[in-house]
Amino acid sequence: MTLRPGTKWCGSSFNDTGAEFIEFVSSTDDVALVELTHQKMRIWLGEDAHSLALLSRPFVSTTVSITDTGWSDASTGGTASISTIDAIPQMTGATTAGVTITASSENASVDDSDGGGSAFRIADNDLSSEWHDTGDGNNSLPSWVKVDFGSPKSIARYSVRASSRSGRTDSAPDTWQLQGNDVDTGAGWTTEDTQGSETGWATSEKRTYTLEDTGTPGPWRYWRLNVTGVDTDLELIIAEIEMFEANVNTKVTQDSNGITLNASAIGSLARTRKRVVVDTGDRGVEHSLAVTVARGPVTFRVGSSVGDDDYVSETSLGTGHHSLAFTPNNDFHITMQTDALVNRVVSSLSIGDSGTVEITAPWEAADIDNIRYDQSADVVYVDCVGVRPSKIERRGTGRSWSVVDYAPNNGPFLATASSAAKMKVSHFFGNTDLTSDVPFFSPGHVGALFRAFHEGQGGQWRLGALEAVTDAIAMTGIQDTDTGSHTAANERRIVFSVTGTWSGTIIIERSFDGPDLGFKPSNPNYGGSTTGDTGTFTRTIDDEDDNLKVWYRARVSSYTSGVAVVTATYAGGGVTGICRVTGYNSNTNVDVEVLRRFSDTGPTANWQEGYWSDARSFPTAVALHGGRLFHAVGGNLFGSVADDYENFNQETVGDAGPIIRTLGSGPVDSIHYLVSLLRLIIGTAGAELALTSSSLDEPVTPSNSNARGFSTQGGANLRAVKLDTRAIMVQRSRSRILMLGPGTQGSAFGDYEGMELTLLVPDLLDQRALLQSGVVSIAIQRQPDTRIHCVLADGRVGILTYEPQEEVLCWTMWQTDTGTGGAVERAMVLPGVGEDAVYYHIRRSIGGADDSYTKVLLHFEGEDASTSIIDSNAGGSARIWTANGNAQLDRAQRKFGRSSLLCDGTGDWVYTPDSADFALGTSDFTVDFWFNCNAAGGANARLCGQTDASGTAAGSAFYLHRHSSNVIEAQISDGSSFTAVQGTTQFTNLLNTGWHHLALVRTGNTLKLFLDGTQEGSSTAFTGTIPNSSADFAVGARSSDASTPNPWTGWIDEFRLSVGIARWTANFTPPTVPTPPTHVRYLEKWAMESECVGDTGLTWLMDCAKSYTDTGRTATLTGFTHLAGKSVVVWSDDTGSIPGVDRSPDVEGVQTVYTVDTGTGTIDLSVPVHHAVAGRPYVADWKSTKLAYAAEAGTALAQMKRTDKIGFVLYKTHNNGLFYGSDSGHLDPLPRNIDGGAVVDPDKIFEMFDKVAMAFPGLWDTNSRIHLRAKSPRPCTVLAAVPTVQTNERV
Repeated sequence: MTLRPGTKWCGSSFNDTGAEFIEFVSSTDDVALVELTHQKMRIWLGEDAHSLALLSRPFVSTTVSITDTGWSDASTGGTASISTIDAIPQMTGATTAGVTITASSENASVDDSDGGGSAFRIADNDLSSEWHDTGDGNNSLPSWVKVDFGSPKSIARYSVRASSRSGRTDSAPDTWQLQGNDVDTGAGWTTEDTQGSETGWATSEKRTYTLEDTGTPGPWRYWRLNVTGVDTDLELIIAEIEMFEANVNTKVTQDSNGITLNASAIGSLARTRKRVVVDTGDRGVEHSLAVTVARGPVTFRVGSSVGDDDYVSETSLGTGHHSLAFTPNNDFHITMQTDALVNRVVSSLSIGDSGTVEITAPWEAADIDNIRYDQSADVVYVDCVGVRPSKIERRGTGRSWSVVDYAPNNGPFLATASSAAKMKVSHFFGNTDLTSDVPFFSPGHVGALFRAFHEGQGGQWRLGALEAVTDAIAMTGIQDTDTGSHTAANERRIVFSVTGTWSGTIIIERSFDGPDLGFKPSNPNYGGSTTGDTGTFTRTIDDEDDNLKVWYRARVSSYTSGVAVVTATYAGGGVTGICRVTGYNSNTNVDVEVLRRFSDTGPTANWQEGYWSDARSFPTAVALHGGRLFHAVGGNLFGSVADDYENFNQETVGDAGPIIRTLGSGPVDSIHYLVSLLRLIIGTAGAELALTSSSLDEPVTPSNSNARGFSTQGGANLRAVKLDTRAIMVQRSRSRILMLGPGTQGSAFGDYEGMELTLLVPDLLDQRALLQSGVVSIAIQRQPDTRIHCVLADGRVGILTYEPQEEVLCWTMWQTDTGTGGAVERAMVLPGVGEDAVYYHIRRSIGGADDSYTKVLLHFEGEDASTSIIDSNAGGSARIWTANGNAQLDRAQRKFGRSSLLCDGTGDWVYTPDSADFALGTSDFTVDFWFNCNAAGGANARLCGQTDASGTAAGSAFYLHRHSSNVIEAQISDGSSFTAVQGTTQFTNLLNTGWHHLALVRTGNTLKLFLDGTQEGSSTAFTGTIPNSSADFAVGARSSDASTPNPWTGWIDEFRLSVGIARWTANFTPPTVPTPPTHVRYLEKWAMESECVGDTGLTWLMDCAKSYTDTGRTATLTGFTHLAGKSVVVWSDDTGSIPGVDRSPDVEGVQTVYTVDTGTGTIDLSVPVHHAVAGRPYVADWKSTKLAYAAEAGTALAQMKRTDKIGFVLYKTHNNGLFYGSDSGHLDPLPRNIDGGAVVDPDKIFEMFDKVAMAFPGLWDTNSRIHLRAKSPRPCTVLAAVPTVQTNERV
């Protein structure tokens, strides 16, 4: 028996919330823990596994932004005209950024909560707002909306979007003209586009119209949409319009969306650069760039001079969020570029915040338990139920990290079409749209892949640089033999047509060797040319080499400027084009980016969608195996192309091709984990399967792989962990641990089976009696012993010491100190050279008792403009809050902390679904928060509430609002009617006066309303039961379910709902500090065994411990705020004079403890010390089985017996570190005088203790046992305990 190691306090997880920790391991001296919490990722780094700390950045004054001036266009090659930039800014009023929007009429009286009616709302980028003309009940057509750009603009495309509100699509336009003018008059308008019969609009449907084919429309300063017909109604309502400029000779555009790069032509490069000035004092100091790529990848580098990458090596930044570290010695230069013919968008770029690095991540609190991952070098692949697959990337020396989408460009695809629809794209390449002839699309298709096959290999290419080439077109077959002439039906005829504004030479080439090599100028006898052509030309080539397979292409052999548009026509073969959905317009139309060219823009029924999307599902498990990256979802398994983890191209030939398998029938519809052993193990809810090949030595391939079931135990929704050639899994009951591996019981080698590790202790991990969920986390430690850490739902840890070669299989139970309500939630292990680092994520109650009354606690803490809302409640369920409209965190105003919730009164609030936590019934309750308002808002503007759609008493609980009489009022329902409690302060007197505290309290039958701690209203006769409403609970509105939510205008901070307590019943002083967290979550590390012996230096036999070192000696230890208000024990070391002293001795059987000051986090000792460790105390108990042995009358198992003496063999044991007795109530310490020798120093640590047997306080009992106890912070290791037992042998 050994007193288990203490735990070292490392720090708190983000916002003290639950977290998943990914063990990032490159080698034993290159490790990290990746912390994933609600929408955030943080990194714990160190020189080795035992010295981790949060990655942080120093403060620098350097600034840079994606919106700065000075971003230069350094693009190369030719540029084609593209129309992707909305010329109308995001409007915040009638005039924004020099652009003015007016209309022939506008119903501005429409309430903002009902969508608003002002003309500018047609371009405010808010689908919930819209323009209404005055035709409601009175036809006012024709109606127009006009945009004054201030200077002439050429518009190439435009879009119109219908209302987002049900029942209003009949007010969408069906007939109109898009017109331009140079003067703001009623005459002289030029019609650039006309549309008619645009009927059948869907809710929020966007339709896009192209003017590019008519040349370059305009330019006009004034553009207007002149509507002459509405679908079926009289009133005209439009949610949004966009007008896209024709950006000629522009590869780099900068607008409110960020910087968009589009090479626009093959061989061209879209590139932007910026020089960033670094102050003298910031040179030589680490900087970081926080980069968000909205649509990647983008090639990125940072250097000390233009084009260099000596600070950040050239790298590809995928779609996602990046924190890139470097240390500039002078000014630095940023370069971003792409050669893609689709938009690549960098939406934000800035110097990273100082302090702890927090990177935006896609996982929410509810996703934490479903995260699965595997690592390859510096990339961690992450799958999670309901979340798009992701990659966590580390760059350079480990101080640069990213979270990006894992989004293969070529699959996997379903085998057949998902419906009878026919699909067509509007263009061969670039950014275009995809249309279905029947309703098919949904918003969940954004990000989804689609592929479509068309007969023929023709198409179109833009060539904009020297040596730019088209795709190679494969030619087979024979000439037209019917007439002997070259006709259109000729299988060996190909036509190349070249148009565009360009200067250079193009040669049509042919190859016999393949699509990538051996090209030479085509034969002049067949219609080719050895010297090439310039300008606009057409070449018809009739190849006469029948039955030979050859490849044709066009190549730019000399180049001066411009872009050549090459169109090829060849009827043979076919092309499968691929695109990714980038935006949802309607159920029949989506925006797409073309990833692989299409050969035709006509409709086709030969199409398939990708397996993975929000509309279908995302992978739930991931593993690297046999040189492939495998994903699983439902009953399907997907393996990448061999040695190419983001390639699922089903045209890959041979054994390297991708593997797509359906697991077949049986309980395999929910795959919880994949783990790579000699075979790939697939763990489902009801069975375990192995992906087999012909033999163990043969890798799996598309043709030889087969999933074979070998067990029907079924797994819990947890990842399995690898142990050599076996895996450890948790059975679906969560109370049994199984080892999966090659069969040993007579099975043929290579077959797999499961062996239970809890067979002899079936009740050890069983939490059913506690209504818990058994094992919730597992981790494996290999040094100094193999231990399997199984975290239970009640916060204890079952630890299995497993050494099969020595036939050791021993379970022990680990529990942290009980004084902080400590409960382990996660276990992680990082490899160390001599001893692995064991980390626990532990939830504790610090700073007071666990406040189970708090059901909602919103601090509204986070980054500026963030929509991530964290609920820090102690007594309620974990829940997700959603921001509606433009509701966001704002750092400009806050009562406490760094930010508060901002609601602008136009549909802004946050809400969460109904919960049992909100059942107020007859309980006392308190709703309290701070508010700050600079605008009165509308009458009845709601601060918070839970009401149904109609606000009925039967379906509502309560709400707080500004009453029409200009006071704050609470309305509380008893199921049949509302009881009102009004304040007295005029609301207008609260405007622009800073922060005010509001509290609604029920105590018994009395309702009270407090403003700034003073009671302003009450009702003493509320005896009803508040209904358990099923509506959403909202802050900033009465409910998101309400048809008229009446949103609030202003800021809200520190919102709290308490159920079961009336926090104030009389006037009070409002809180002066934020509501303290009652639950904190700490990352804590097991102390190494060498740190727990106590004979030299400090000892860490305490929980949540921290060390302190003074320059001299002091009796006041500082820096222990993480244990504020808690009792601690202390061990000190004064470097030689007193090598190790227990500062928490027992006095008359009671251990001395110290209390950490709640305000300062200090500990006051009775004597000064130089080094010290302080932490929470704990004990380790060991109890023998019932003593049994052979006696004269037979076994002593049922006879009276007592232990009267015991001998110990001890190692590195403190003289006060071991207590022994017959039960926990009768324990003696080691004697102070041994064998009649000198009195032992109470702080002596026995290097070895092997003395004669000592008296044992045993009692006569049939159930005689030995009970040992070790007590922190004193070291204790028992190597042997030898009892002397007396037996009463009467039968």
